[in-house]
Amino acid sequence: MNNTSKIVLMLVGFAAIVGCSDSKGKASGSTANPATDKAAATTAPKGEENNKPVTITLYVDSATITELEFQKFFAEPIKKKYPHITMKMLVKAKGKEVQDLLASNEPFPDIIYTSNTSLSRFSDLRLTTDLRDYIKKANLDMSKMRPMVMESLALYSPNNETIALPYTLNFAGWFYNKSILDRFGVAYPRDLMTWDEMLELARKLTRMDSGVQFNGMELDAPDRVGGQLSLPLVDPATNRSVINSEGWKRVMEVMKQNFDMPGYVYGSTYTGFLQKQSSAMMTSWADQMLGPLEELEVKGTPMNWDWVALPNFKEALGTGREVDMHLMILSSQGKNKDVAFQVMSHILSDEVQTTVSKTGRLPVLNNPGLEKLFGEELKTIKGKNSVSNILKAQPRKIHPPHDMDRDVKSALTNAAKAMAVSKKDINTALREAEEAANKKIAEYLAAKK
Repeated sequence: MNNTSKIVLMLVGFAAIVGCSDSKGKASGSTANPATDKAAATTAPKGEENNKPVTITLYVDSATITELEFQKFFAEPIKKKYPHITMKMLVKAKGKEVQDLLASNEPFPDIIYTSNTSLSRFSDLRLTTDLRDYIKKANLDMSKMRPMVMESLALYSPNNETIALPYTLNFAGWFYNKSILDRFGVAYPRDLMTWDEMLELARKLTRMDSGVQFNGMELDAPDRVGGQLSLPLVDPATNRSVINSEGWKRVMEVMKQNFDMPGYVYGSTYTGFLQKQSSAMMTSWADQMLGPLEELEVKGTPMNWDWVALPNFKEALGTGREVDMHLMILSSQGKNKDVAFQVMSHILSDEVQTTVSKTGRLPVLNNPGLEKLFGEELKTIKGKNSVSNILKAQPRKIHPPHDMDRDVKSALTNAAKAMAVSKKDINTALREAEEAANKKIAEYLAAKK
């Protein structure tokens, strides 16, 4: 049986349990795949004889990137630096899942574009490559990365491999629609408010007016609120969920107070904030909000918005969500590993990272000068609070990751929905969520045997 067949069988065994895009966890065992990683022992391309035309495919798994961003961050700078390399983007979709690609006769993509929350899944499937030799050959200076990025990335490599290169650092902000707050005469939110203060503000904004139901605030998923305390999801020593705890009860209490506001409409989130513009405030990853806001600007229907640093629990003010990175994995199944690593290395150059920053992504390079250029090319960000303001809530260290974090997060989301829709109490919702999560963990561990 060849290696591709083995991986397909592994995918069949894990697909129903591990999921598609949000499994945060520690990689298990070696991430290299010696049988298929033949290019690891070769030298980087040199000279004109190796400059034959080649296409490098970037597979977009779970991180957000638009076609325009792909052209700006990958295709154009790579073509400028290496005229013989053409970049192609393949986005995950029905029929283009990882298992579909492995089962097909087509070449597997060269680079996987994803986030740290999916690293363990690709490690389990042996689709990652240990990059240490590539980094050494290319003299790539990893010390120029933000320390928090490299420290967090190391948590997913128990054997000290480097299984991915960071591309951008994601971060979240507290977005608000100034027109709604002006309409009701409510003061704008400030940087680093407590959840109690933000809930009080939301109560003034959750109301019916002229036939429109307004939500004061949208909180996103409960695991992201809990991430602002770096709360663990699974105990790695026992492989049991730990969400029925005092810390998670505090998180769910914030969620419940928001749900229980008279008139609150559950499930509005981005639709309510961006499209209907009936949600006054919302917490969001910057990359998921700035793009749509820029589209509204370009269409001539701009929102009157601004943002501030994330609120948090009193003892954790000054910190935001856990570190979240968008990453590049050198595919173990790729046929052009040396060339693909050239691409990955160039994406980390000052030149490309400058473009990344100007178009509203936070560079992974530890360079304050690049950070000052953030959003320079975005119309929607003109006149808004600076990114340095938003980063008053610094990303937090990641909690100890586990392969089954994704399923526990789903259980928490279901618990929140049960509280909002079925009016379950916090204790019942969390107890049932923990039971459901433990069942999923047991199934996963049984499948790995």
